[in-house]
Amino acid sequence: MKIKVLYLSVRADWGGGPEHLYQLIRHSPDSLHAIVVCPDEPPYFSKISKLSSVRRMIPIPHRSFSLFTLLELCRAVRSDNVMLVHSHGKGAGLYSRLLAVLMGIPCVHTYHGVHVGSYGKLKRLVYGCYEKLAGLFTARGIAVSDGEGALLRTLGYVPLKRLAVIPNGVVLPNTLVDKGVAAGRSDVVTITRFDYQKNSEFIVNVLCALERKGALDKFRFVFIGTGEARSTLQREITERWGEDVALFVGTTAEPGRYLEKGFCYFSSARWEGLPLAVLEAMSYGLPVVASRVVGNEDAVSGNGLLYDLTNAEQAAEALMDLYNDEALWQRCSTYGRRAVAEKYSVVQMANAVWDIYTILTTR
Repeated sequence: MKIKVLYLSVRADWGGGPEHLYQLIRHSPDSLHAIVVCPDEPPYFSKISKLSSVRRMIPIPHRSFSLFTLLELCRAVRSDNVMLVHSHGKGAGLYSRLLAVLMGIPCVHTYHGVHVGSYGKLKRLVYGCYEKLAGLFTARGIAVSDGEGALLRTLGYVPLKRLAVIPNGVVLPNTLVDKGVAAGRSDVVTITRFDYQKNSEFIVNVLCALERKGALDKFRFVFIGTGEARSTLQREITERWGEDVALFVGTTAEPGRYLEKGFCYFSSARWEGLPLAVLEAMSYGLPVVASRVVGNEDAVSGNGLLYDLTNAEQAAEALMDLYNDEALWQRCSTYGRRAVAEKYSVVQMANAVWDIYTILTTR
């Protein structure tokens, strides 16, 4: 039996959320009939449209809500005989819960990171009330890590019996990291959007800490990604330390080229769900140094080192520990690759989501 799913995302640009959606559809059974709703933007609108299970693409505005769009989606649900809607991320969740109410179809919602720490007291209260109300119309809420699941249970955003924990998954590559060195420096790779969540500017503090320890010449930070704050950070680093300290790659369809040549992966994120970039680095056997936040804590267990979010000295020490201790580096490399193979397979993730679809559409 075909299961007709309307997928919703208010992003299709570079990022973990759109990549998750792409891999989920790509690795679902042939009996999936997908209608995908997302902005018409590179690279994922085009990538998703080419998947064999995708029957229709519906473009919507990037990260904004429109009543006109909601009405168009209602028509699509009716004309395509959609059986359930699956939203990804906060913005898409508003559309999906409304569709569940208006069209009487089950809603599956994947959170992809829960964060209210930067909200003021009133905004946190209002947003919490909204999520709890929306949770009543969510047939299944999916947390992408155990840490995110625990946070959702604490916040009460979805009834406990409707909460599922399905860890993110990535494809295990055939190649392994070879620990390359560029111009005498070990590459510390980070994939980022240069926004508040990813906290890329914190790396300036880490560079300062490495300089104080006399270890700045041992590393080169490789930034993959783009965003509004990129040019400011690039200028600050270049003016302060020159061009040897950092390489700004921009967006790339082949981040694996840099991961397999890296020394380690670095995350400075303020919050995560379960970061695909970290899992992808682990899949190549690249050790991880990451901020101690939900998502990072789930991924980095025996295969890397965690530091307190605002402690640049601790982050610098973690980098130096990996640099000075070959046995530690090898152990983190081996455990990371093994964790991806055993716990974070994209096939396992897609199968678990498919089981939810089957349950909700055969009641």
